Formats: sequence, structure tokens, C-alpha cells
Amino acid sequence: MAYLDHTRPYNGKPLEYTLCLTVDECKLLLPVMKTALKRQQNLYDKYRDIQDSGEATTRQQTALMDAETGVAHLEDAVEKAQELIKLFEK
Repeated sequence: MAYLDHTRPYNGKPLEYTLCLTVDECKLLLPVMKTALKRQQNLYDKYRDIQDSGEATTRQQTALMDAETGVAHLEDAVEKAQELIKLFEK
């Protein structure tokens, strides 16, 4: 089940996302989220290298910012899923 908070819109998008999962769903999705995180980190590293070389176009700089945001969101999701699994496995 997912819940979107549309009471505080930001640039036409919901400001807050809430995703409700059971422990079993977290266990099932955790490897998928870790794989997605690894891919997003590789993408971030790619654009960071281009940026650091000083040859990044505006589009590549935008992609870098998007990748950075994606990494932050996925890291948070993986951390929360791991906390939930640890909390309820005891």
C-alpha cells in the first residue's frame, strides 16, 4: 500500500511519499532496492567524474543532480527496510 501526501505540493509533485510494507514484503524487496541503489551509485559516479573533469554539459549536470537525489532516496529506503526487518525479526 502506498500513500501520497498531496496536501503540500512542491513543483507539481507530492512533497511526501509514504510506503507501507509488511516485513515479508521488505525482505522480498530489499535485494531489488540494493541492486537499484548500486546502479544509481554507478550512474552518479559516472556523472561525478565528468563533472570533476570540467567537461560536463548542462544536461550532464542535471543528470548528476538527479542521480544524487536518487541515491539519497534509495539509501534512505534501504536503511528503513533494514531497520524494519531487524525490529520485527526479534
